[in-house]
Amino acid sequence: MVQPKNTFDLIIIKSKIGEKKMTVHKNGIILGIIFLALLTIVGCENTSVKPVDTDEKNNSPTSVTDNSTIQLSFPSGFYSEPFELTLSCDNYTIYYTLDGSTPTLSSTVYDKPIHIYDVSSEENLYATRDDTSIFFKTGDYNVRTEPVDKCTVLRAAIFDESGREIDQEIASYFVGFQDKTGYDGMNYISLVTDPENFFGYDNGIYVLGKSFDDAVNSGLEYSTPRERYHYPANYQNKGRDWEREVHGEFFSNDGTQLASQSFGIRIKGTGVRDRLPKSFNFFARNEYSNSKYFEEDLLNLGYSAKKLSLYACG
Repeated sequence: MVQPKNTFDLIIIKSKIGEKKMTVHKNGIILGIIFLALLTIVGCENTSVKPVDTDEKNNSPTSVTDNSTIQLSFPSGFYSEPFELTLSCDNYTIYYTLDGSTPTLSSTVYDKPIHIYDVSSEENLYATRDDTSIFFKTGDYNVRTEPVDKCTVLRAAIFDESGREIDQEIASYFVGFQDKTGYDGMNYISLVTDPENFFGYDNGIYVLGKSFDDAVNSGLEYSTPRERYHYPANYQNKGRDWEREVHGEFFSNDGTQLASQSFGIRIKGTGVRDRLPKSFNFFARNEYSNSKYFEEDLLNLGYSAKKLSLYACG
């Protein structure tokens, strides 16, 4: 059995703002960060919701009959006990990752069940980063050292003889969260993306990155609050060039999956981009999911959205 080595850190931030609260598991991180946040929607028109067949309360595998794509014995969701996850696909070798990165022909080959369990006690991977805000440089923020809640994110893919990806499945597994505190009444979003999209030095949208170093090397100061307010950093950059693809899974507060869809993500805000956690804008686009709308009307407004804004509050 395979033990997941790289999992995703969650940070809980409590807020009393807003009637609708979404917990965010930023993965892949993100890649794992959890917020209590206010979700707002802009858009119109109805679309359908992808159904999910699961019995997570009993940890019962989902029955599948179509092996033309990758099949998972357990779907994304919340589970009370550990379990063995099996993957299957006729006539193809399955490659997978557990760190949010995009599977390639160099990734781990699936050849035995993967043990899925509560990995919260394992070493933090992203919560210990000190390059996500200028306030680590000024001493206003300290690196988090205590263990944070984590989930396991699976990405599995198959490829044809030319190396072209044929199918990819993404799943987020929250194990043992019924015993954790701070989650009562919370909805969840699991955001899955290659860590380079958030933490890459040149193009990662969540870090100081190259934009910060270039400013420092040019002699630009940040010794006063006013200078730090808009000090150059990757996370300060705006526009389509600083949008990255993520896969989002939306869960209700009882663990039911409401929707699963890929979309674009950007850092949101003007004077708060240097704070943690950061707010996001989500963009539904045809290039990500063959739809310019989000699948689910999350706030029961009678229409589906083209854009979602997730505010980190607290």
